[in-house]
This record gives sequence, C-alpha cells and structure tokens, in this order.
Amino acid sequence: MDNADPIPLLVIHGEHDTISPLEDGRAIADAGDGAIVVITDAGHKDLYSSKTPTRPEIVTALSAFFKDLGTDLSNTFD
Repeated sequence: MDNADPIPLLVIHGEHDTISPLEDGRAIADAGDGAIVVITDAGHKDLYSSKTPTRPEIVTALSAFFKDLGTDLSNTFD
C-alpha cells in the first residue's frame, strides 16, 4: 500500500461536541493527512439536520474541498 494514492479527507467537527471530542476529530484528520473544519457554536447532532438550516461554513468548506479535487459544486447548494 505504500504506493497507493492518498485518499482525500475532510473532517467537519462541532466545536462543542460532547460525544466525540474535538481532539478526536483533530486526531482523525492528522492520521489521515486530511483537513479539519471546526464549526463554531456547534455540537455533535446539530451540524446536519433537516430541522436546521444548512450552515454556510459547511457549504463553504465542502465547496472548497471538492474544488481542490477538481469538482465544481458552485451550483449544488443553490
């Protein structure tokens, strides 16, 4: 596996997550040579929900991540 291409990794983590501590999210990102985006004022279950509006910082992070991979998502979240 030494010659395998790296797998892109983006960890999106709530700053106030009490189920999976932020340190765990950072460790996952570091172990996978990935990136982490910390969402301020978010916990574990309020990052993604059909009952809450999409957080703009998540949309921005995902768009930038996929753009870096060569995928344009500019119209996906309109």
